[in-house]
Amino acid sequence: MNRTNVMENPTVKTVTPEKMLKVTALYYFTEALYKEKYEVCNELVKAAIGFGARKKEIRKIIIEYVKWAKGMRDLEAVINPVGRYRF
Repeated sequence: MNRTNVMENPTVKTVTPEKMLKVTALYYFTEALYKEKYEVCNELVKAAIGFGARKKEIRKIIIEYVKWAKGMRDLEAVINPVGRYRF
């Protein structure tokens, strides 16, 4: 049996370095949003666009963050026994 043969696996997809850099920049952007480090978001968006991210991808991340942040604010307002909102 010849052990030097390389078998092709159709389920494994290769990722180009450019795509990996784009995904990493988008991940760091998402992480900065959730950690409320807004001062670095602009640089991360520019980096992601430089690596090939589309505005649609960035917009989707921002929309998801806004939905999450709105939900967290709604959870912070809890009705106390008297019936008033407490923040």
